[in-house]
Order: sequence, then structure tokens, then C-alpha cells
Amino acid sequence: MPRVPVEPPAPKPAGAGEGKSKKDGTRVGFILLPDYSMIAFANAVETLRMANYISRRPLYQWTVVNADPAATVASNGLAMTNAGSLSDLAGCDMIFV
Repeated sequence: MPRVPVEPPAPKPAGAGEGKSKKDGTRVGFILLPDYSMIAFANAVETLRMANYISRRPLYQWTVVNADPAATVASNGLAMTNAGSLSDLAGCDMIFV
């Protein structure tokens, strides 16, 4: 089988990646809607928390907001009070609804 040469990645353009250091980690936002699945939400947050714990550094940060300014009730009946506003999601790298 012939060998395929592997080229190094192209250099990043000037200014690429500025404003966010590796120390900041990935910022994840969650928007909770009425009747959301608590188990899905809890598993998503726990996965991020465990990654931080195992790596011993903050790989992930998360922000949780409700679509409704009042508490949002999950499908299991538990209510999550509003922890922030939609504007808090502006700095997130990804957002889950």
C-alpha cells in the first residue's frame, strides 16, 4: 500500500483565536423550556462536570437559563428557578435547547 504524505495543518490567520484562551474552556448554554426532560439535562451537565473533575481543570463552563422568567417545570414536576437571562448566553460556544 502506498504511503500518503501527511502535511502539517495550515497556520492560523492573524488574530484567530484571540479573546478566548485555553484556560477559559468551552462555554455551554442550556435553555430550559416547559416540560423539559430533567434526566437529559442532568446527564448533559454531569458529563461536563465529570470532564472537568477528571481533567482537574475547567474544560467546560455552563450557563442555564429559562425561556420563561419564572421557574420552569420539568416533565417530572421539579421546578428550576431562573438562573440567568438569555443575554447571558452571548458568550457561549454552543447552546442546547
